[in-house]
Order: sequence, then structure tokens, then C-alpha cells
Amino acid sequence: MNESALSKSIAEIISDSSEPMDYREIAVELAKTERIAALGVMPYRSVCAIIEEAILQEGDDCPFVKTYPGVYIHRKNARRGHHRDLKVMLPEMAKFSLGIITCYGQLWHRDRVDWMQSAQIIGCQFKSSPKVNFAEQDGIYALHLKDKTVTYIGHTGERTLGECLFEHTQDRLDAYFEKFSFYGFRPVFDDGTFGSVPEKADIQDVMASMLSTLVEVASPKANRRYFDKFSQLGFIQCPDPRIVNMREIERHAARI
Repeated sequence: MNESALSKSIAEIISDSSEPMDYREIAVELAKTERIAALGVMPYRSVCAIIEEAILQEGDDCPFVKTYPGVYIHRKNARRGHHRDLKVMLPEMAKFSLGIITCYGQLWHRDRVDWMQSAQIIGCQFKSSPKVNFAEQDGIYALHLKDKTVTYIGHTGERTLGECLFEHTQDRLDAYFEKFSFYGFRPVFDDGTFGSVPEKADIQDVMASMLSTLVEVASPKANRRYFDKFSQLGFIQCPDPRIVNMREIERHAARI
């Protein structure tokens, strides 16, 4: 399905709603119609990108009206206030950036990975969207106890995320590691492969990504959670197929 067809599908979904829809709600509706796979491994990001590109390129002919960051309504259902909100946000849309963090996984379970040098650290944004193996990612990671307490924060450096986490299953941090989080620097392509870490970054992108990462790791009680671009980048964990197979074998053996 090409971008034009996807844009049409999104327009059909929001045209049925008299109220603005969050990009996550739009993605959920796409998943119900089995069209989510066409958006690649990051459907949240793709939904926002398709809508915002249409708004910038098509102007008043665009079926989408942005009412708030990450929230949209169909033009036929938009009220005067919605059009006013869009005019205020248009200058910022042209400078849209997702920062230096390209993906993240929060509080993933250690026991859902078969730990070895070639570990598979698998995630997706929807169960019906393509899976990604994050073992080759570069970036920042955190180790947690079962109660989510942060016990260690590290940077992959010259190694990969998979290598770093595997080493921690063998070193002094083994006892302080029941869950983990990661925040990747390598661009994620629609087919699930990764690009190279950019050599340069805008200071504003760095600061925005640092803030979002700190809020995710520390979960400070006084920080309000709101759409900040970062939420498009989150993945949920999928069990390592080798773990699934081993547990199936164990269940089968127990019945014999």
C-alpha cells in the first residue's frame, strides 16, 4: 500500500469521528482493518508523518486539521477553533524533529530473552506490525530490579546493546538485573534494519531527547506526561522465539 492509499485510509478513519483523534487511536483503528503492517515497523511515527506531510503540502485542500500536537480531525468535522489552532502550529510543524533518540523499550523483561552473544531482543509497536531485533542497536540502557528500581545506567560505546546486556548476565550486575530499558541512537528503517549513528546533532534535539529519556527512566511524580514526539518511538517487548519454543517443549515433556 503506497503513501497515498495510506493517507486515504487514515482520512476515512478520522472522517467517522466528530471529535479529534490521537495518532495512537488512528493506528489502533488501522490495526483493526489489518492495514497496520503497511506502515512498517513504526506505525505511530508513520501515521504522524503521513498526516503532517499532507497538511504541509496540501494546505486548505488537505482533509486533515491538526488541533493539538499528535491530535487530528477531518476537515469536514473541524470547527472554527480547530482551524485557528492549526494556523498557530503550522510554523512549528515545518521544523518537526524526533530528536536523537530513534526508538526505545521501557521495562522489558530479562526472562523473555535467551541470553547469549547473539541474543534476540525483539519488539514491535503492534502485535500485527513487523518485529524488530534491537540487539544491534547503539545507545543508552538502564537495568532495573523487579520493582522497577534503576540499578545501573550504561552506554553501549563500541559494543551493541545485545552484547552489553549479555555481559551483564555474566558480571557483578547479574543480581541487579530483572528488567531493562533502552534508548537507541541508530535510525530505524521501515523494514526493521538500522542506519548509522549520526555524527552531528542539533543541541535542541539533544536537550529534548535527554529530557524525555530522563522522564522515562526516573518517572518523576511532578512531571506531567504529554505528547512530546518521543511517545511515537516506543516499542513493546516480544518474547524471544527460542524462549517460546523451550517453554513449549517443557510443557510437552511435563504431559508425558
